[in-house]
Amino acid sequence: VEMVYVRALELCSQVGDASQSYQAIVGLLRFNLYRGKAWTAFKLAEQLLALAQDLKDEYLPRARVLYGEILYRMGEFGQAQEQLSQAVAAYPPDQFPVDAHLFGNDTLVLSQVLLGMSLWQLGYPDQALQAGLAGLSRAQKISHPFTLVCGLYFTAVLHEFRREPQA
Repeated sequence: VEMVYVRALELCSQVGDASQSYQAIVGLLRFNLYRGKAWTAFKLAEQLLALAQDLKDEYLPRARVLYGEILYRMGEFGQAQEQLSQAVAAYPPDQFPVDAHLFGNDTLVLSQVLLGMSLWQLGYPDQALQAGLAGLSRAQKISHPFTLVCGLYFTAVLHEFRREPQA
């Protein structure tokens, strides 16, 4: 998988297709993140964010949420909260989740639930739950199963952290 994404990125560089490079970087970033190579994923997220800023606005929220997710996993909760807040603010709440089929989940839902997790780590339990519930509410409105699982999982974790077993 890694070799496929590396080769795709090379080919995109040769033809100068920035939007396809974006997709290849996302794939390579996720591969490294889920293989436990946080530093490599972090460097790719920086590259993705820089590329997204040069592309259309639609690319920036996903780049920010991936960057925020990596920062969260690295224990940089304040920086994660900043990136995730910007991702939420940049995504129109009434927009249909056009990116869910490309990335596996809705950008806004993922941004909101990860923002909730970051806020929890920063000591804001009420704001954390509010962000998580906003993500869950959107996940329930759209018809995308994995996004719903994402919203349910992270909201359940927040309730667990808050010692709310009934919820």
